[in-house]
Amino acid sequence: MVTRDDEARASSMNRTAVTRRENPWRDAGPLILRVGVGAIFIGAGLQKLMKIGGGTGIAGAAALFRAIHLEPALPLAVFIAWFEVIGGTLLILGALTQPISILFMVEMVVAIWKVHFVNGFFLNWTMKPGVGHGYEFNFILICASTSLLFTGPGAFAIDGVARRRGAAS
Repeated sequence: MVTRDDEARASSMNRTAVTRRENPWRDAGPLILRVGVGAIFIGAGLQKLMKIGGGTGIAGAAALFRAIHLEPALPLAVFIAWFEVIGGTLLILGALTQPISILFMVEMVVAIWKVHFVNGFFLNWTMKPGVGHGYEFNFILICASTSLLFTGPGAFAIDGVARRRGAAS
């Protein structure tokens, strides 16, 4: 005997299967998110490493870390800068997407906790002197990284190629 629950479950599974067939671009969302988030972190890392785009370089990053009591400041600044560049590149390539996403989430939580929370939620759009930026940018990076953690890398990802090869073995 078929119950209403059985019919509802079957109907739900059919809708999911149809949605996946009707939307061949479903895996493009995580791909676009990976590229965007990866590019942001690469840029932040290059600002710390090479003073690109008005960055302060390693010395400036280390001074900031020292000021917010993150020690040892210089090795930590070097590590974070390289992690952002390498991690951002891996994210764009779709390699180690979920572990990298977790590490970026941790980095952004620390940034909010140690730097941005005291300034409230919003960025300082008026660039009022003596007022730092709030945490809205860090928050959206946490949300994007969480999304990648839950969805996986999407299309055109090294992670996907590795999974397919492992399944074929």
